[in-house]
Amino acid sequence: METPLLIYLACPYSHIDSRIRQMRAHIATQVAAKLHDLGNPVYSPITYAAEIELYSKVRHGHDYWLAIDYLVLDKATWLYVLTLDGWKESVGVQREIDRFHTRLEGRRGTRFIKPEDYGVKSCGLKSCGFVGELQSASF
Repeated sequence: METPLLIYLACPYSHIDSRIRQMRAHIATQVAAKLHDLGNPVYSPITYAAEIELYSKVRHGHDYWLAIDYLVLDKATWLYVLTLDGWKESVGVQREIDRFHTRLEGRRGTRFIKPEDYGVKSCGLKSCGFVGELQSASF
């Protein structure tokens, strides 16, 4: 029996500037929606965690979220890496790639994608509407 398709969408998130974090979450969510519209089951950890962080009174660090993400990543058949600026330097993205590749049995592989591949503009802060004061990172 073939394993059901599940795409895990990795992308960088952490940044000292909260506007960059918002922009990354915004782009990841748009790409996840496009993949969903194409009939692909997709999990975007940034979409999930960033939205929860907006409303939660409790802040959790990177390791907390990564532990949750691994539960889904270990079931994913595809790893799509959204190659936004900073993806190569992102500790989280590199950990996700490493974990996926060490547990590759029965999986299809990794794809490195750009937002434009799915009709999503990769924009700067101002052109995406993320203007305002610089805020420091909470994680």
